Amino acid sequence: MLGRRQRLNWLARPETSASTSCSSRSRGCPTQRPQKAFGQTPRAHTIIRDRWRLTLYRGKAQNELFDLDTDPDEMVNLWDHERFQEVKASLIEQLAELEIDVINSVPFPTSEA
Repeated sequence: MLGRRQRLNWLARPETSASTSCSSRSRGCPTQRPQKAFGQTPRAHTIIRDRWRLTLYRGKAQNELFDLDTDPDEMVNLWDHERFQEVKASLIEQLAELEIDVINSVPFPTSEA
């Protein structure tokens, strides 16, 4: 999470201002600034259930598991803690089931590009 001063500095950068000349994604305008921690094609899949938030990242970033009751600011990543492996496994299973449900509801392409 960014502190207030960091967030204000980031918002003040010219390349993130509303006056940027990119007006369309179709013209190759980036929709997100690249970050080395996430690799070339960042992807994050998140599930929040009860008191837990789990995020799986594609790329170099560390996956995350947070207990939102005891750590609402998400400062202590519990991903590698032995005590929470069952919680992690359950959330990964739930996330997979949700993604399978979404995939099954997306229409198949009708032609090739």
